[in-house]
Amino acid sequence: MRSARTRPPGAFGRPGAALLALAALASSAGAANYATVIDSRALFDALTMPEEFRPDLLRTGKYLAPAAAGDLLPVCYQNVNVYPRHLEFMAFEFPERFPAFTPEEYMLSLIHISEPTRPY
Repeated sequence: MRSARTRPPGAFGRPGAALLALAALASSAGAANYATVIDSRALFDALTMPEEFRPDLLRTGKYLAPAAAGDLLPVCYQNVNVYPRHLEFMAFEFPERFPAFTPEEYMLSLIHISEPTRPY
């Protein structure tokens, strides 16, 4: 997986229909787009991908976790083979919670990552 810093300008763009089609295809093929519990090696392998850059890690994955109490999503382990970026995962899997979440809004949310009022 490459960093967004190595992508050409404009490649980050708003999640598109092609990615949504890929997620639907993965779901219909039996691949989970995310899980709230990883309870087997097979599921762990399905949600993660081989690590390319760090020799001390074999696989890498991503998760979304609540940072506060309340009516929030549980911990969600995203399938990085379907959704390489959090923005895509959040927008397509939880559109009612993250409607029209643009790349700019996502990057602004990272600035406030250590604030106690952030929900995730």
